[in-house]
Amino acid sequence: MTGDESGLSVRDGEAGDGSHRLCTRAAPREYDKCPYFDGEGWWPILDDCVPKMTALGGQVERAYEKYGTLRIDVVPYSSEMETLADEAEQRSEVTCECCGEPGVARVSRHGWAKTLCGGCFDAWDV
Repeated sequence: MTGDESGLSVRDGEAGDGSHRLCTRAAPREYDKCPYFDGEGWWPILDDCVPKMTALGGQVERAYEKYGTLRIDVVPYSSEMETLADEAEQRSEVTCECCGEPGVARVSRHGWAKTLCGGCFDAWDV
């Protein structure tokens, strides 16, 4: 474990280049440095879900976009953690990843899937 200039404790060597490090503690959000997704749109989902996971003894290892939806990796695994992660994923299916407005699954002309509103999709798919 090392600490960076922000005071965040991170695990060493996750990606080799330091670009994908997993958080273990941070402020003001416990998971500020974890996400691998664009924009601010899914932060309210995490702000709702992560404290519930933490209250159950979970620790978020990673929050990321996969196939256009939010995925959350949390340890230790339990059915309660899976339920919370599934609920967050379902909410992300209808929330623009970039701005938080209502969104839908969209595919870019290059084949990448994202959940975006119309305006953010137009700006992204250039």
